[in-house]
Amino acid sequence: MTSPSFPEDLFSQDLNDVFALLRPVNPSAQKAFHDVVSTVIEHPDEYVHVRHFMRLEPKGNIAADVYTEDEDSTESVEQEHQWNGTFVFSLGTRPRDSGEAWVLGTGRGLSADKGVDIMLAPASQGRSTGIAGRHALLKFHQESGRIVLQARHTIRISGPGTDLMTASDIRVLEQYQFVSFGHCVYAFEYTDFAKSETFRDEFSVFMKDHHGPTWTMHKDLFSALGW
Repeated sequence: MTSPSFPEDLFSQDLNDVFALLRPVNPSAQKAFHDVVSTVIEHPDEYVHVRHFMRLEPKGNIAADVYTEDEDSTESVEQEHQWNGTFVFSLGTRPRDSGEAWVLGTGRGLSADKGVDIMLAPASQGRSTGIAGRHALLKFHQESGRIVLQARHTIRISGPGTDLMTASDIRVLEQYQFVSFGHCVYAFEYTDFAKSETFRDEFSVFMKDHHGPTWTMHKDLFSALGW
């Protein structure tokens, strides 16, 4: 099987402006990520926005050993190309439709990018993955500045402990927590950039754009991000 053309803009190790990652960690999430990348490649003009929130890592092709007519030898046969990577958050690419919040889900409707920022799985796989069209919102809490996840559908957060979120519940996301949307599990983490002065300045501008010029950073945010 011939490998699909490689989307060079997604294969970037430059995380200089990325403040947080959401990594697929279980097989269901990794397959869903692969399917989203495949969808973006096949329909590049329809998924311009969601591309900005994805980064690829080389994983190559999944191969199987099969016997040739000479039973003493084997040859490797290419079966399937696997896209592997992570979702990224950057203030350089702001949320599409929802002001200060990034929408996570499979998307729905006929709007561009299916109305989401983080496409966790193709819209056609909502039932099989257990992920809703607009499953959750990720945003900065207005008062504390901490990153919070707001559920629109059931979400499980673990590490340490386990917390089950239902519609409208809001939880602060901590470093290295695991988040489950349907059958798919992801690891959330801040990057080193989130601790930088540059991000601090960008973050302040972002929050003042949404909450007015008098918005100020809460002291708890300094310790949370290592400022």
